[in-house]
Amino acid sequence: RENRNTRPVVIEDFSFYQPSQGAPATFIATPVFDSNNAFVGVVAAQLSSDLLNSIVTKDADWTSIGLAETGDIYVVGNDGLYRTTSRVFEENRERFFDLSAKKGTDQVLIDRMKAFETPILLPRTLSADDAKRDKSLRTIVRENALGTLVRSHTLPLKIGGLDWITVAEMSVEEANQPAAAFQRVMMLVLAITITITTIVA
Repeated sequence: RENRNTRPVVIEDFSFYQPSQGAPATFIATPVFDSNNAFVGVVAAQLSSDLLNSIVTKDADWTSIGLAETGDIYVVGNDGLYRTTSRVFEENRERFFDLSAKKGTDQVLIDRMKAFETPILLPRTLSADDAKRDKSLRTIVRENALGTLVRSHTLPLKIGGLDWITVAEMSVEEANQPAAAFQRVMMLVLAITITITTIVA
């Protein structure tokens, strides 16, 4: 017996789910108790990647949330792989595919990206070592998936047992123009991290 007032919400990280034709999928589950506090079972549901994408990208309307011309925001796992879509993928797919191939991404994975129309679990955007280092809020300069030099701001996102990272980026050139531009990006990282955590919890 467990105390139903302390029942956990558990999230299963994204994996390729065969019943969804092999597309990336994630699940959320919580135990159920009856009126006598006896364990009855578990309620589980598939968590839509569209919902996460909508929260993070504001329905792909990056400019309206202050990300200007080059700003991007997305979520990755501690393996460095995408857990949501990104602006560089949505606005530059063919170049994204070409550069992924040049960086050594397996053609099978590129074909999956094209079929599922998502970068989730497919190309690596951060090295696994970089992802593991991003355990606290920090800002670095690096190349993004398209080879553009960006200022990258990261914040850990710990929900339901997962170890994800919220990443916001803007080209160094654009970020260095008005000081307020990249400050807005940093505030967005914090706001989106709080929003995802609140909705899942």
